[in-house]
Amino acid sequence: MFTCFTRLGIWICIAAALLAGCVRKEPVKPSQQSASTMKQEDVQSDKEREMVILFQGLVQMDKQDHLAINRKQAEELLPAVRRNSIVGELSMAEQQIIVGILTVEQRRFVTDYQNSVHDHIQAMKDRKDMDELNKEERERMVREFQLRRQEQGHQEHNAQESSNADSDAPLPPSDPARKSSNNVEQRLIRLLENKLEVEKK
Repeated sequence: MFTCFTRLGIWICIAAALLAGCVRKEPVKPSQQSASTMKQEDVQSDKEREMVILFQGLVQMDKQDHLAINRKQAEELLPAVRRNSIVGELSMAEQQIIVGILTVEQRRFVTDYQNSVHDHIQAMKDRKDMDELNKEERERMVREFQLRRQEQGHQEHNAQESSNADSDAPLPPSDPARKSSNNVEQRLIRLLENKLEVEKK
């Protein structure tokens, strides 16, 4: 009798082990992990692109005489621009905060600028399906995008220095912050800081 119970217990243990093996959770496949990572990178890239487009729109807007950023707006914009520049991306909520500081005419200019850039991006996507790009092509496009940002910021920086040469309050050429203004975020920050400095004098 005891032997029967012993054998029964052994069979129960074996059956339990087999069941445990059957319900064991399958590991996440590398392809699934890669797809998830790529999707997160695409979202981050989109947010960074939106930040660059908005900031560039603000810089272009300020060049218009009737749309120039005033001191009060500069005070409100500067913290938000700095915050997003550090994070390196722009959420929809942050964009609404920044745009909400602008006047109706300024918003219209920025919106038109954003739409123009988005149309250009969409045209590029139509010519070549972005989803079919391989890893090397994606990396190349990211490098080109970053290079364009740096070159654009450098060109605007040189133009601003040339303009300030005839100003009553020129910026000191030895300022290290200005030398490092090689992208649109830093260019916009310096633009806002300059407006506050000029108003104080």
